[in-house]
Amino acid sequence: MKTKALLLMVTALIMLTLKSQTYQIHSVEPEQLVPGTNVMTIILDKEITEDSVTVYIMVNDKSVLWHYYFNTEVSWVDSTITAIIDISGGTIDEEGVLHINLTNTQEWNDEQLIYDNPIQIGGGIYSFIPEICMVSSDTFNRNMIIWELFMQDFLDSVYVYRETEVAEDFAKIGAVSIKEPPIFMDSEIIQAQNSNRYKISCRDTLGNISLQSIPHKTIHLTMNEGLNNSVNLIWEKYEGFNYQTFHIYRGNTKKGMMEIAEIASNLFTFTDLYPLHCKLYYQVVIENPSPCDIGSEKLLDNDYGTCKSNIVEFDNVSSVQDFNADNIDIFPNPATDYLSVNIHDFILTKVDFKIYDLTGRPILTHTLKGNNEKINVSDLKSGTYILTVKTDDTIYNQTILKK
Repeated sequence: MKTKALLLMVTALIMLTLKSQTYQIHSVEPEQLVPGTNVMTIILDKEITEDSVTVYIMVNDKSVLWHYYFNTEVSWVDSTITAIIDISGGTIDEEGVLHINLTNTQEWNDEQLIYDNPIQIGGGIYSFIPEICMVSSDTFNRNMIIWELFMQDFLDSVYVYRETEVAEDFAKIGAVSIKEPPIFMDSEIIQAQNSNRYKISCRDTLGNISLQSIPHKTIHLTMNEGLNNSVNLIWEKYEGFNYQTFHIYRGNTKKGMMEIAEIASNLFTFTDLYPLHCKLYYQVVIENPSPCDIGSEKLLDNDYGTCKSNIVEFDNVSSVQDFNADNIDIFPNPATDYLSVNIHDFILTKVDFKIYDLTGRPILTHTLKGNNEKINVSDLKSGTYILTVKTDDTIYNQTILKK
């Protein structure tokens, strides 16, 4: 009887001793977990003496609106718990309180430890998803990838990616320091061949890389000659932001193009029925609903409020000259009521005089009867027109203004 009582007393003392074990979390490193594999070190205030203790780790916010159970591998030595924690890439910018359950397998001790300092899940570079403002074309037919300035102190540079020959596979093609203008010129591709899709990401000062942006795709413009010397334009949809209208531009120089038509954003072809008799350049343009703000470091000759396709060229005639030739004078310009045409230094045979509006539609046609003649333009509306003078073997072109 005494032996049984003594045994019960010893058992009670053991259970009391185990239940009296009270732990506290002294520190946790790091206090921010990132997508991927993390090593979390938890220091308790005293050594864990029971070899059979099982550790469970959980994070939830104080209002228990969400909780996150980690896929962990746990080990401990003395008072240090080491947890290998795998965070999925989609878990970003969450914050909560760390909970640790210490459970003895014989259920003599079950204790939950709470660490009140907030644990950040993701956040920083991993919660920062950059955005492309637009991808456009410059006058040299180079793709410009443009983003806006990122003011976060922890950022170091921007990485630029282009889609490879495999769909949705993006390869890094360059990097731009966060201190440089937010523009990357892609000169490696042949823009006339096809459109291109781009993404960007950011690198922080510790070398970590953010998630990539949504892609933007360029407007790829092609051209072929149609019936009766017309010009057919075909292009692709821009990807990256919403827009309502395509603007069709044409000109006899790359920097002198003017708008000739507007088309709804769900249409992707246009035929220029009245192309001018000269070398022509065409481009398709959309308006960016949020023009790019790149600060004071704007590059000359670039527009940050419109997104442009590549420029295509159409050589309408093989022999075209401009009006700086010595043998033809057209004046005044701007004109009010009359245009004077003076032809000299060659014998007049037949000279056709035409005025076109900016869409290429002929507005006025006249055959000159002498080397010096005045043309009545008083009925023309005020605006800009294209004037052509065609002799036996040459066409002269000039832009004129009507007051």
